[in-house]
Amino acid sequence: MSDLAQRGRKPKPTGLKVLEGNLGKRPLNHKAPKPTKKAPRCPSWLEEDAKKEWKRMSKVLESMGLLTDMDMTAFAGYCHETWLYYQNTERLPPAGSTSFHCSNQHENHAQVLRAVWSNPFCKKSNTG
Repeated sequence: MSDLAQRGRKPKPTGLKVLEGNLGKRPLNHKAPKPTKKAPRCPSWLEEDAKKEWKRMSKVLESMGLLTDMDMTAFAGYCHETWLYYQNTERLPPAGSTSFHCSNQHENHAQVLRAVWSNPFCKKSNTG
């Protein structure tokens, strides 16, 4: 049999066993990695508004012990995506608005399509 194959369930991480109270009463792995519960530094490549989200949420998550150095990339992705969401929603016309004011109908139609199609949260469809 191959050394790569493993029978049965994958073992639970030590931290999860501790949180659940080690119901199986098996010995815990005291050599399991324990990252320091300190927020990583904000990456310099994030946009300014994404950095604001980093500063806001990192304080909360660090105080709860949920943010470590190992989370930097994933947390930076969250901050970047939050920034993109707010940037794209600001470009949409207000709710209930049905038209833009343009000099002719073709410009109006083109402007609406550009606004909608440039937003990744809007689906393109033919509603003929």
